[in-house]
This record gives sequence, C-alpha cells and structure tokens, in this order.
Amino acid sequence: MKRRKAKSKLLVHFLNLAESGDRQAEVQAKELAKEIFKEEQEVKLTEKSLASQQAIED
Repeated sequence: MKRRKAKSKLLVHFLNLAESGDRQAEVQAKELAKEIFKEEQEVKLTEKSLASQQAIED
C-alpha cells in the first residue's frame, strides 16, 4: 500500500512538471501511469480469482 501511495505522489509530481512544459517528465508520467494501471489490473484479477476459489470451496 505504501508503494502505491508513493507511486501516486510521484505521478502527480511528474504531471505537474509536464504541465509546465517538461517533456521528459511527461514521458515518465506516461510510463508510471501505465505501470500503476497494470498493477491495479493484476490486483483486480487476483481478487476475482480468490473470490472464484472461495465460491468453489463453499
């Protein structure tokens, strides 16, 4: 959870820099956003998988 919060803060920082015209920050923000999105999707899939297993066991 701390890791996700740190990544979110870093993303906000990069977005602020990108807004002021920093192209490198814009690229980093895009990469970080993709990484965060991918991790969120993995968490959702894991939760669905666990819920399915629990339903089968019940």
